[in-house]
Amino acid sequence: MLSALAPLGLPVMARTPGSLPLQLLDRSGRPTRRGALPAQRVLAAPERLGLQVHDVAPGVRAVLARVVPVRPGVGGEGGASGEAGELMLYAQRYEDPEGREGRDGRHGAGPRADFWLTTPTRRSPVDLHQFTRTAAYVARDSVRIGGRTGLRDFEGRSYEGWHRHMTLASAAYAVQSLTALDAVRAERGPHQRLHALPRPYGHVPAQPSAASRERTGGPPLSLAG
Repeated sequence: MLSALAPLGLPVMARTPGSLPLQLLDRSGRPTRRGALPAQRVLAAPERLGLQVHDVAPGVRAVLARVVPVRPGVGGEGGASGEAGELMLYAQRYEDPEGREGRDGRHGAGPRADFWLTTPTRRSPVDLHQFTRTAAYVARDSVRIGGRTGLRDFEGRSYEGWHRHMTLASAAYAVQSLTALDAVRAERGPHQRLHALPRPYGHVPAQPSAASRERTGGPPLSLAG
C-alpha cells in the first residue's frame, strides 16, 4: 500500500511489524551512520539515537523518526528501498499493558507496543496516536456491528449491486452506531465529553507542486491497521 500510494502524494498510515528494518535519516534527509535497525530497537532506545520521546496519552510514550524502509539484498546485507521514498516511523509503547485497547477494542493482554509507517506530515505525535485509536475503533465496530448490518454479506458480481448493498448496509451501520452513542451519552450524562477524533490528516509532500499548494483540503488518509 505504501509503495503504491505514497509516490502519488496520497497520505497513508499503515501498521508495520517491529522487526521491519529501517534506515534512520538525519535532519537533512541523509542516512545516518548507524545502518539499518528494526523498528522495535528504535523504540527501545530512542535517546541513544537522538530521538525525542513524547507522552502522547496517559501511560503511552511514542517516538517519531524520519526513515526509509530497507529491503534485504539491496546494496549488501540491506539497502534503502526508494519505492515509497522517505517515510515517518511512529512507534508507541504502552507502559500499562492492562490499559491498552487492542485492535478489537477490548482492554487486556496484548502487544505492549505497536509500529506505524506514515507519509511525511506535520501532525503531532498526539494526533498520530489518535489515528491509531481510530483504527482500533474501526476494527472493534466491524466486529460488533458489521456482522449484524451485512457489511460482508454481498454475494453478487456487479459493481452496481455491490454499491447498492453497501449503501444500505452503511446506513444500517450508522443507525446502530448512533443508537449506541446515544446510549453512552445517556449513561455518562449530557455534559461529559466523549473522545474527539483528530482533524483531517494533512500530507506534506517533499516538494509541493503548485496544484498541491492550491488545494484547500487534500486527499483523505488511508489508514491500514
